[in-house]
Amino acid sequence: MKKILLVLVLIVLFPFTVNAFEIERLGLKSNDLENITFETRDNMKDSYSYYINNMYAFAENDDYKVYIRAIQNPIDHDFTPSADLMDDVFGLIGNLNTNEYSFITNKNFKWIRFLYNTKDSNTPLLEYYLSYKYIFFTITFVSKKSEFTFTEKTLMDEFVKSITLTGKGKVEVSPIYPEGIDQKPKTYKNNLFIEIIVCVLAIALTYLITRRKK
Repeated sequence: MKKILLVLVLIVLFPFTVNAFEIERLGLKSNDLENITFETRDNMKDSYSYYINNMYAFAENDDYKVYIRAIQNPIDHDFTPSADLMDDVFGLIGNLNTNEYSFITNKNFKWIRFLYNTKDSNTPLLEYYLSYKYIFFTITFVSKKSEFTFTEKTLMDEFVKSITLTGKGKVEVSPIYPEGIDQKPKTYKNNLFIEIIVCVLAIALTYLITRRKK
């Protein structure tokens, strides 16, 4: 009888313990990644670094680092299992040092997966991209060794496959600049443009006043 009750308790609790990692503001949940603990914006040590790099979570162990980033979605379609993503692949691959790509698919999403080495330090990276609703996600694994093992790749793929999204998540505006970090150059240009207009109007007004006095 005790064994039956234990099994029933495990069945009841299992659905609530599968999604152990969460970034609530992005509407993202996933299984825990084995042998690694994420640091999120809720307990960040360097807020400026997180916001300037669009980073929402970071973790590392002796073998690799992992970054979860998100920006406001610049693409007008979602990466669903049935979507044709070849244009997106070629658009992304132009910025990467690789021709090696594949797709990681679960019930709701199709991630684009790239394996490549950085051009400067030849560091191995395994990177996943997803466009969904209001957000464009990037998950980057950076190896601390010469290459990823087969076990590591499988572990990373399974972590990405386990991700679920509510579709209601939004990227945050930086608290460092009320306009958002990516808007600061635009704000500066707008202010400069206004100053130029004011100067031109001042010169024109001075010219008209001087002419009338003559």
